[in-house]
Amino acid sequence: YGSLAMDWEKTWSRPYDRYNRHHREIWQAILPLLRGSIVDFGVGTAKMYEGTHLEVVGLDTSQNAIDEARKNYRNGTFYVMDITKPLPFKDKKFDTCIISGVLDYIDDWYPVITEAKRITKGQVLATVLQGYKGHDWDSASITIIQRVGNWRIAKF
Repeated sequence: YGSLAMDWEKTWSRPYDRYNRHHREIWQAILPLLRGSIVDFGVGTAKMYEGTHLEVVGLDTSQNAIDEARKNYRNGTFYVMDITKPLPFKDKKFDTCIISGVLDYIDDWYPVITEAKRITKGQVLATVLQGYKGHDWDSASITIIQRVGNWRIAKF
């Protein structure tokens, strides 16, 4: 996961390749939607929050990523945590949950979605890059995510 976080860091330092451009476009769409308390599953280095004043709790499995996140975004609180396990937060604690570019790397995403729904009282914003790194989110998977989380799918 450490290398994944460092790949994410490249998104913000090398904007011209196709993958990085898509992530930037996604974040440009997400940032204006954010209000109140935010939990970010797979926050990586938190580079995308620079220049904002959002109340962010960031979770990642990489200690290196969390160390970088603490340097990049001093307004946030960051923890090394496995989002596929039950999380130590109260029900409906956060206004918004972000799961961006993370579900692509998790084999069993049901617990992640279930926890996101449990700890969030408002919106859950999840993004997946269709077909990235060999993952293909078929319509059955997307339908299950919508049903479990009561989410709608938006395409960028």
